Amino acid sequence: MAIDLSRTNQRLQGLARVIGPGVAPSRFILLTFDPKGPAGSQTNYVSNIDRQDAIAAMKEIIARWEGQSQQKGSA
Repeated sequence: MAIDLSRTNQRLQGLARVIGPGVAPSRFILLTFDPKGPAGSQTNYVSNIDRQDAIAAMKEIIARWEGQSQQKGSA
């Protein structure tokens, strides 16, 4: 079954309109993914920051996670 990226984008934009004011004045990045999806379309995101700031924020959280001991379960 093909993923409707247009519909996914519309849904993410709708979530962004709710999340943005809810976390203001903070900024956010929302990642969604389908680990069983086709390569290249598994992960989608929406944010209220520019791409460079999003990259910096994701690098920061990845570094934090990599510094933690292995944990089981889900976030």
